Amino acid sequence: MTDLGDVIALLLGARDRYRTVRATLSVRYEARSARMTLRHQHGEPDEATDVPDDFPETERRARAGILRVWLAPPDQIREEREGVLGGWRLGIRSGGSWWALDDEGDAYSNEKEPEVDTDIGESTRLFFDPRPLVGALDLEVISETEIAGRAAIRLRGTRRVAQQPTELDFELHLTGDEFELDVDAERGVLLRKVARYGGVESSVEEMLEIGFDESFSPDTFAPITDVPVRPDVEPRAVSPRKAAQLVAFPVRLPPPLAEEWTMHTSYFPGDAGAPEPEAIILELLHEDSRRILIAETAAGQPSQIETNQRWQTHQYEGREFEVVRPESRNAMHAYVRFEEAGTRILISSNDFDLAALLEVAAALARGE
Repeated sequence: MTDLGDVIALLLGARDRYRTVRATLSVRYEARSARMTLRHQHGEPDEATDVPDDFPETERRARAGILRVWLAPPDQIREEREGVLGGWRLGIRSGGSWWALDDEGDAYSNEKEPEVDTDIGESTRLFFDPRPLVGALDLEVISETEIAGRAAIRLRGTRRVAQQPTELDFELHLTGDEFELDVDAERGVLLRKVARYGGVESSVEEMLEIGFDESFSPDTFAPITDVPVRPDVEPRAVSPRKAAQLVAFPVRLPPPLAEEWTMHTSYFPGDAGAPEPEAIILELLHEDSRRILIAETAAGQPSQIETNQRWQTHQYEGREFEVVRPESRNAMHAYVRFEEAGTRILISSNDFDLAALLEVAAALARGE
């Protein structure tokens, strides 16, 4: 059996053992029941959120597809996605510039705004530079195996006691409480990563094919020029009074805030290409940087973010709201939505729990 110290040395030096990488991965993400995750991480849902557990179990939904990667360190990468994976269908980064196509075929780039960063390459970064594993997990050698025709060493990784996932963990898709990691025995890169919550698989990412030190065509990292870049539509800061003048629907404001809170108001003119409706955005910012976002649109005009959630009805203070419980308090937003007198209101936060958002929703519904 391979010594753990030798495997750690492989992980720490992986990024120095190749000149380029070309890889094809099979990727599957499981969308878990929110109740199951909360029970495992925080106890019973009613104890975790102070909201009665009256939601039925929801079916798990998988997102699966193929991801192809061409990597030429230190600053060139190309990604192509097939299937239902989220993210860019095509993403290219070369130096400080990047170009991308979404699922609708619209093009994006930072050529006119070079300060705008991108997440192209983030979802696979851990595969080709697995050094963060050494600090994030307790590792144990399990066995030897073979992945994509290459010899590999299988590790079991668990989070250290009381260690919570960090922002970097989420960027690297290192979310779970237990991991199965197959390390290339020669190069030290990851060939397979399985994440689990409470013994149940939440994601499986596995190399189907991988090649090292190949020379790529110059077109591999060339800009996307055959599709015009769709201009971004950005919200602009306005006063609450101005916001009410800009839209046809009634703008509902929260009650007066305590001194440790501030409110910022923005107007979003809508984006037919996204498509996103015209909206007023209220940001409630606490002095400790926690925040709550309130997006208001005309009744019957949902934002795109609403279409990707599993909404369930919930009674609170005698009124019916629709809610989404966070699957992990460190990873996903909680949401509350409702309509009142011609206005559709969406409240979200990844800093406050569902109970807090329901209090805000009830105050807005009452028109306080």
